[in-house]
Amino acid sequence: PRSGTTWAANLLASARGYCNINEPIKPWCERRQADAGMTFSTYVPPDDDWPAGRAIFQEILAGRRIRNYWMNASTWGQLRSARAMLMKSCVCTRLLPWMARRFGPSIGGLVYIIRHPCAVIASQMGWQSISPYEEVRDYDWACLERAFPQLSPFVRGLTAPEEYRAVEWCLDQLVPLSSPLFGRASR
Repeated sequence: PRSGTTWAANLLASARGYCNINEPIKPWCERRQADAGMTFSTYVPPDDDWPAGRAIFQEILAGRRIRNYWMNASTWGQLRSARAMLMKSCVCTRLLPWMARRFGPSIGGLVYIIRHPCAVIASQMGWQSISPYEEVRDYDWACLERAFPQLSPFVRGLTAPEEYRAVEWCLDQLVPLSSPLFGRASR
């Protein structure tokens, strides 16, 4: 089962002058991103500065430091001539309020697609490369617990990988949908 976000990004990027940068946040193979604290589900409160993360996103959105494996449907020629970048990322959902505050109108807007939970969880359960939930990033959980303290006892009580993936999906949606920075359009 697939959710169709790559297809949607390719469709949006097919407009003349756009370049699709596909899933550029990969801290498991990009050392600089890992050093900046990026994870599979990074959460940074909207008001936090996070200079290392800001610098990485500025480079990606400006078309600098692009890797071959990010160029899913776009060519290097399209990158060189692009008037705008379209960055497709399924791992930046919890960063959307932070990105809206940091980049806002300068990036031309954010498109938020809610992927079906069953498609997401089924896909993730087949990935061998995802860290087990016991290795959840302490910083991410600390920030989420500060933002949503009522969820802490529930999240800390998870025992099965499927439970963890379902709660991950819920948290991925809760962060942007509960943020006044992200807006109410298209919900």
